[in-house]
Amino acid sequence: MVAVLSRVFGMQNLDLVEDVVQDAFVKALQTWTFADVPENPGAWLMQVARRRAIDVLRRDSRGMEIVNSVATLDSVEVRVDECFHPNEISDNQLRLMFACCHPLLKKSDQIALTLKTAGGFGIREISRALLISTDTVKQRLFRARERIKRHGVEMSIPVGAELSPRLDAVHTVLYLLFNEGYSPSESDDVIRRDLCAESMRLMRILCEHPIAAVSSSNALMALMCFHAARFDARVSLEGQAVLLTGQDRSKWDTKLLNVGQYFMKKAMGSGPLTVYHLEAMIAAQHVWSKNEEETDWPRMRKLYEVLYEVKPSPVVRLNLLVVLIKQGDLKEGERVIAELKMHPGMGKNHLFEAVQAEFYKASGLHTDALISLQNAIEYASSGTDRNLLVKRLESWQSMQ
Repeated sequence: MVAVLSRVFGMQNLDLVEDVVQDAFVKALQTWTFADVPENPGAWLMQVARRRAIDVLRRDSRGMEIVNSVATLDSVEVRVDECFHPNEISDNQLRLMFACCHPLLKKSDQIALTLKTAGGFGIREISRALLISTDTVKQRLFRARERIKRHGVEMSIPVGAELSPRLDAVHTVLYLLFNEGYSPSESDDVIRRDLCAESMRLMRILCEHPIAAVSSSNALMALMCFHAARFDARVSLEGQAVLLTGQDRSKWDTKLLNVGQYFMKKAMGSGPLTVYHLEAMIAAQHVWSKNEEETDWPRMRKLYEVLYEVKPSPVVRLNLLVVLIKQGDLKEGERVIAELKMHPGMGKNHLFEAVQAEFYKASGLHTDALISLQNAIEYASSGTDRNLLVKRLESWQSMQ
């Protein structure tokens, strides 16, 4: 709805569009009953939001020109359809993503704005995804919106070579959207399949676009397929999360794994090696191994070391720490832990504390391991993560 209405009323009215969409849903909650839901709920919501936007704009003389262009139309969709061109990306939500990733904005602001506007992320979700404070997120959003208004950024879709400068930021947004679905930060669900499916749908559009179908697009699509193939094995019959080590590999979706392999081959055919190539290669090491013992840990370690050179992120180092524990290289693991403790994004981070607990356990420091695991439980924001960590704590305590 935000994507379509932004197309109609303009990016300069993005704040208004988000407000009227919220208002429409509130009105639905107040007026709908289970026995009296409109025949077409989506159209009802869109019409309410559209009328509300027109009412607000009518109070502003500067908004009358916009009002006059849309008020006489029977539906918003008519106005949007007139703006479609065969050589442009045809998905409204993807259109909005490319519009938010305008070159006038800093890349960090592009990503925060797109996650909020087109991805539906809340402030805390953006904070977790980018490993920055909520105050920094708010600053980036404010800066991006003000720049859009000041420079009159339009909901125009770049064509041809103009797509390329925005593609990297769009890739980042879709990657983070999938990650939030893969490991929800604000939901008690083990997986948000809707977010994962939406990010994969949008990626598929990019992979079929003549300009956007570059090797990095194919690599990111392969990465998503490799992860999504394990979804059925990641959730127990009781609805609890199952870690990779305990997953029934017979439940992995072989068709989806083959689709991932198809996109991986396309990705390796041409273009530079990107973070998505490396992460897809890492994921492939897991999904094509018969069991954990047969995983090529030395190769995994090398891939993470190369990945860190390309993407110097604490999350990459944290994953490398997991591999070091698997290899029994505790001396190098100790050095990586000391390094991670210096990064502000790892402060009160439940994943860091959980991996650190595994390191202490492997080192025979059981008291330190229990303390780190208790910290991880305290810092976990979702019930799913918390339950998984509590079970681990109970298991460790029973072994002492």
